Amino acid sequence: MKPSLVLLMVLSSRISNIFRLMESVSKARARLANYPLHLASCGTQAVAYGRCVGDHMGEVRRDQCAQEFKVFMKCIRQSAKTMGTKL
Repeated sequence: MKPSLVLLMVLSSRISNIFRLMESVSKARARLANYPLHLASCGTQAVAYGRCVGDHMGEVRRDQCAQEFKVFMKCIRQSAKTMGTKL
């Protein structure tokens, strides 16, 4: 095989990988752009979780706000499902 053909094949493979990476980055950015919409639809749950975390500042223990977080994340997941998006 000619060296120029091998070089062309290697470059083609690398360019293809770059475009795949760019596509995954753009998809991730699109998902992240929806987060404010999910947060807005779960304001009550977000406030409850934030209040719990704020009440325990300085004495943080594992799972002390687990129930509030669970409710908040359930709402976020439901919002994503309703919008037809991934998180």
